[in-house]
Amino acid sequence: MSKEKQNVECKASWHDEYLKWICAFANAQGGRLVIGQNDSGEVIGLIDAEQLMEDLPNKIRDLLGIMVEFKGEVPDADALSENKASTTQETSVKTSVKILLAVEENQNVTIPELAEITGVTTRSVERNIKKLQEAGKLRRVGPDKGGHWEVIETREQNEGEI
Repeated sequence: MSKEKQNVECKASWHDEYLKWICAFANAQGGRLVIGQNDSGEVIGLIDAEQLMEDLPNKIRDLLGIMVEFKGEVPDADALSENKASTTQETSVKTSVKILLAVEENQNVTIPELAEITGVTTRSVERNIKKLQEAGKLRRVGPDKGGHWEVIETREQNEGEI
């Protein structure tokens, strides 16, 4: 059970206005949006949770141009009242999105700086950069020392495709 704090926001149900929280997490150090829990972390359930789990990642991708990690957990049935269908869902901004955002802010950012920003190891940053380069979203211009990064596909381009 998650409780609200700086990088965790709990919502009883989903409303599209909560996309602003996901956007804020993407522009900061990441975070989790927990749906189906109240502010104190009590599981209160969701109606049609399976449909929401299917629709929400696509909506976030299509409207915000970012990919999120999406986890669904169904609490033990004995812990819930008989008439509550319940699932909690958490989204956290992926490391690759954090890397792209950091490069958009500073093209000269280093791998150790990216590791600090994303909260992962330098090796994990290197793997994510390789995947981003293979996907055509990021490229290195110039030498390792003295060169810089370029984001090939930006959120603005993605928003124009909606």
